Amino acid sequence: MVYISKQLGFQIQYPKSWTIFESKNSVVLESPENEGVMKEKMKLDESGESYQTNLVITRFANLKEIPSTENASTLGEFIHQSGAVTNVRDIVLDGRKAFRGLRDGLRITDIVFIERNGKIYTISIDSRVGLDSRTEQAILESFHIKE
Repeated sequence: MVYISKQLGFQIQYPKSWTIFESKNSVVLESPENEGVMKEKMKLDESGESYQTNLVITRFANLKEIPSTENASTLGEFIHQSGAVTNVRDIVLDGRKAFRGLRDGLRITDIVFIERNGKIYTISIDSRVGLDSRTEQAILESFHIKE
């Protein structure tokens, strides 16, 4: 299946059995095995507990909207010097340079950062969910910024 977000300016392919949840700045893709978690999301958000998701794509209008970037002037500087992202490696996504690493917060998240026209997209994959590596790779390779 192909999902196109005109509001966030990207498209991505995902397995037919998966579900999409949209919010103002993010899109969540959930496998059938994990879908029930999102249905309980509102209750968990109110209680302050964490929850697992398969994959979340978020668009930030600029670098300063990303938490912990107050001392960085570029995405590369944030990625390589802040310590907020570890095990960083350069990758190519959508024909552009991107960064992939681990970000530690409430949970360790495999995260990809890509920038286009000053907007920054993050693709976060919760390490606790156990997403199949072939599915994960296929989803990432299909990501395309439409702006």
